[in-house]
Amino acid sequence: MTSQGRRWTGFFSGLIIAGLVAGCGGQDPAFTVEPQIRTDPDGPAPLTAELSFAATAGADTVVTIGEGPQAVHYRMGRLLEGTASLPLIGLAAGRSTPVTITLSLEGRSLTHSLLVDAPPPPADPAEFPNIEVRHADLDRMEPGWRLLNPRRRLPRETAMGTADERAFGRSFGMLLMIDAAGTPVWMHRTASRVSDFDLLPDGRILYMTQDHRIFETDLLGQDLAAWYAAPEVHDEVRGTRIDALGVHHDVERIDEETLAVLAPVHRVVDGYLPDLFPSFPQGPIGVMGDEVLFVGRDGAITWRWNVFDHLDISRAGYETNLEYWGRRGFPDTVDWSHANALIVSEDASTVLVNFRYLSALVKIDRASGEIIWIFGEPSGWPEHLQDRLIRLEGDARWFWHQHAPQITSRGTILFFDNGNYRARPPEPPAPITDTWSRAVEYEIDEETLTAREIWSSETAGDPRVVAIAMGGVDALPVTGNVLVGFGALLDTERLSEIDWDTRFRIGQWTRATEYTRTTPSERVWDAELTARPGTEAGWTIFGIDHVDPAIVERFVRSKARGFAQDG
Repeated sequence: MTSQGRRWTGFFSGLIIAGLVAGCGGQDPAFTVEPQIRTDPDGPAPLTAELSFAATAGADTVVTIGEGPQAVHYRMGRLLEGTASLPLIGLAAGRSTPVTITLSLEGRSLTHSLLVDAPPPPADPAEFPNIEVRHADLDRMEPGWRLLNPRRRLPRETAMGTADERAFGRSFGMLLMIDAAGTPVWMHRTASRVSDFDLLPDGRILYMTQDHRIFETDLLGQDLAAWYAAPEVHDEVRGTRIDALGVHHDVERIDEETLAVLAPVHRVVDGYLPDLFPSFPQGPIGVMGDEVLFVGRDGAITWRWNVFDHLDISRAGYETNLEYWGRRGFPDTVDWSHANALIVSEDASTVLVNFRYLSALVKIDRASGEIIWIFGEPSGWPEHLQDRLIRLEGDARWFWHQHAPQITSRGTILFFDNGNYRARPPEPPAPITDTWSRAVEYEIDEETLTAREIWSSETAGDPRVVAIAMGGVDALPVTGNVLVGFGALLDTERLSEIDWDTRFRIGQWTRATEYTRTTPSERVWDAELTARPGTEAGWTIFGIDHVDPAIVERFVRSKARGFAQDG
């Protein structure tokens, strides 16, 4: 895909604020070309800008964006001869943000400050949510920003929705970074709704969109690579073709040359569990399962694992329906396994696949393709898999319709437990008003095939909410806290008006919360994304990730010019 070019438009310059001299002798640092900042409000990352200046060679340079405890510092190293430039990442949307350049040379320092007016978020209430931070304990929060992907939807009368209702949701995509106050500090719009995303250590973002595409983009919004796999190939599709029915939910970078992705795989059967699902069409009917694909940068598939070859389609869960893939161009097709996440081990010898509708996490040996173990509610599995089921110890409750498994640094597994239905057909589901969603952590003993729950986000005073879809967790490295994105939350005040079959008729919203990993947990940060006045659009997120400040600084340094960067 052709990279989008930078179109710098705005121009800012400032005055030297102070020159501070320490000690005797030495050379005073000085600016020989006054600092200038160019903004690009119509560009692919409108909250970024470019700073350029020239100053005394050899001066050590620090650029600071903002002020106070939330300020961002970029340590650029020693200046070379000539003009220096660097990208600015972290301007506060809709505000005047101070940018300070500090030069240090032979015990003397000089600062120069500018104010930059960053563009505001989109004014249209259908283009951006209301973001409100309800609680922030800065001293206990993980340093850095939060990366999330706002998604919009309209309430609808039917699960399928109208063509306009579906298009409204699908046609909007965004990646967004916010600070502790909920202020946008980085934003990138996409042409289609975003599902999985990962901020890589070098500042690239790998993400997937609703229209069966994968993008690799940097923090300047430049598209570096793209792949696609779709039922229909249109002329405007650009990128590298993956020979699959599509790609969905999750993409993971294994190494510089290989991606792991989830892909749908289709089978036709003569009737599907009519005793459990009498409303399904009789006779031939499609069943959609999942494949795990290892894909090279050239699109070549180097390994695949097909769920139909290993699990029995007669074990089904609630929400096994015709609407999910019907909305995506596959009529009369049952959504059976619904994988939504995968984890590849560091040596790529094993793969974990998370199946939402089966309420199970499955570990696979990559060499043989065989299932090593299954972690999930134990009913209905065939006899030949009984010796691979992990038993949950104590009186802990099982997770249901879970998302976003993560292996922590302790070797434990974190989930976002949606808690939907809390049963599998033919058992009746729990009433929607008696369910709630949470983050939960388990310790698994692979020798004894047992697991125990060791932490959950549930705590007194934390409102019980129902995430009908999506959700994410992120174990944080500095504080040990857990960041939780609550996916698609149902309007809590209207739960009594609906049931599982009519849930799509009410509005949705979402929240993002940082919890201490204590028992009981405590909330140290809590933000809500809701509809702004003037629209029925509800806002949800697929997931949430912490943004390590070191990643952003490394990216800024990699794009800078005119610095030795050895300081």
